[in-house]
Amino acid sequence: MGGYGALRFAFAHPELFSSVSAESPALLSPESAEENHQLGQLLGNVFGNPINLAHWKQNDPFVLARLNRNRLSTLAIYFNCGRDDEYGFAASSAALDRQLTAEGIRREFHLYPGNHSSGYFLAHLGEVMEFHSHAFQTAK
Repeated sequence: MGGYGALRFAFAHPELFSSVSAESPALLSPESAEENHQLGQLLGNVFGNPINLAHWKQNDPFVLARLNRNRLSTLAIYFNCGRDDEYGFAASSAALDRQLTAEGIRREFHLYPGNHSSGYFLAHLGEVMEFHSHAFQTAK
């Protein structure tokens, strides 16, 4: 859950970061986590079983983006996802893009062909690095 973690920490503490990126972030609702047995078991270790909703909301990138939307204006945000992501993260990534658009938060989002695999991540690693390089140059 690296992409989820990156967004969670950057959206909670944007003053500590100049940029954040996530590839195929595990952006789920508590309901979808409980519906997907495999993901539910994995997330149960972090959020409880049944899921502790208060703890979930304290760490949810959607909630954190809404709460900290004014502070996110200094953060360069990039995320992408494969259209065929077998965990359903494409829909939730698109939902985050819509939310950030509605809240006027600058970001770069791409929905590409591909699934949730190392091949997908490696295929887009170069552009992620370019994004951060540009963000670091702009922040100087």
